[in-house]
Amino acid sequence: KTTESSDGGLPEWLILQDRKKNCWYIKKENFLPLCARLLINTRPLIRKEIIKRWGTLIKSFRSEAAMGRDADFDRLLAAYTASLAPVLMALLEDQKLLGVYEETERNQGVIPPSSRIFKDGVLIPMSALYVIRRGDLLAEAKILLPFWYSIPVLTAIIAFFLGLGRGKKKKKQPDGHPGVETVREDRDAGDIRNAAKEIEAGLVPRGQTLDGYLAELEGHWLRIINRQARGDLLNDVNALARDYLRRSIRIMKHRKIGAKQLHEMAAAIVSRTPALRNLAAQDSLLLYMELYMVKLLLTYKL
Repeated sequence: KTTESSDGGLPEWLILQDRKKNCWYIKKENFLPLCARLLINTRPLIRKEIIKRWGTLIKSFRSEAAMGRDADFDRLLAAYTASLAPVLMALLEDQKLLGVYEETERNQGVIPPSSRIFKDGVLIPMSALYVIRRGDLLAEAKILLPFWYSIPVLTAIIAFFLGLGRGKKKKKQPDGHPGVETVREDRDAGDIRNAAKEIEAGLVPRGQTLDGYLAELEGHWLRIINRQARGDLLNDVNALARDYLRRSIRIMKHRKIGAKQLHEMAAAIVSRTPALRNLAAQDSLLLYMELYMVKLLLTYKL
């Protein structure tokens, strides 16, 4: 059953071997569904690892080619796939995957664009397989760091001087470095956190915690049964809120943030995102996004 086929196509059972020579027997009809399931399961793991990796690089004022070039980003995704999901990597590297794909296309007709993993007989890029954009991961990595790590001119200057000092003995920084700006930035960050506490007190019902109320609201608007799809949508909503909040803070840096501003931000995100406009319980969704932004502001650093 692994070598012969009555219709001249691929055999009923296929042998899959990874780079370490481990073998699996997979029924032909399960080859593509297994690949799809592994892609879905591996996606959040890879996102988490790359965001962590890039956060560490940015924090030390360094970068890598994968941050700026698609080809290098795809190579990085492939490296993490081989490490985190060796079976998936074995599937993607196996020529039988194309054979199963083409045989399925012949038997079932045209494959929907959303399900296409090959183009002209070549596997599409890793970023397309995972539906991951490097710009989104870079933005998420930056939003977890103090605000000024996202100012290109400032980080370039600091990186330049750090480069000059590499290999030399680290000297004690002069008192007050980097000067009066530190005092102002600490004050601004403190003001933002205090404003977030006021908003939290006004939005979270008495006797409930912020996290507990977020979980309750999530149950109202996030009604997808599939666990993976549910997690992906939640991650996307949180990412949209984080990105929009960061951009808004840059614009209204010297204005006090209030509940009204957060509500307007949440409404703007939903109005610009067709997938969110179609969700039920819009009031719960908006309040969830407002409170999620409050949660981010409570630990805000410049």
